[in-house]
Amino acid sequence: MRRFLLMACLALIVLPSASRAQGTNSPKGQTSASGIDPMVLARAKTGDANSQLALAKAYLSGDGVLKDYQQAAFWAQKAANQGEVKAQIMMALLSALGWGVPKDEEQAAFWHRKAAE
Repeated sequence: MRRFLLMACLALIVLPSASRAQGTNSPKGQTSASGIDPMVLARAKTGDANSQLALAKAYLSGDGVLKDYQQAAFWAQKAANQGEVKAQIMMALLSALGWGVPKDEEQAAFWHRKAAE
């Protein structure tokens, strides 16, 4: 039951805006060969938390790219460290499930507390 609830929460975070990592934000709708909008990737690399979260969602859901939980955790943690609440919740769930990061209940609780604050 707990796993189901975690998955449901994760779906609520990922599904509504995973397409932002694709060409929907670029003026011409252009995407790279990987399916990621180059502008989103560029903004994520320069520290934009919203773009980092969009990449995390894309890698988690496989929207435009191959599913890669390590990449999802990488980008989610960058956004979470900047105070992005959805990314903090994502990190809590990834930590609880052991997806892309070692399974760690203490780390999951840490991210849940940060999001609640």
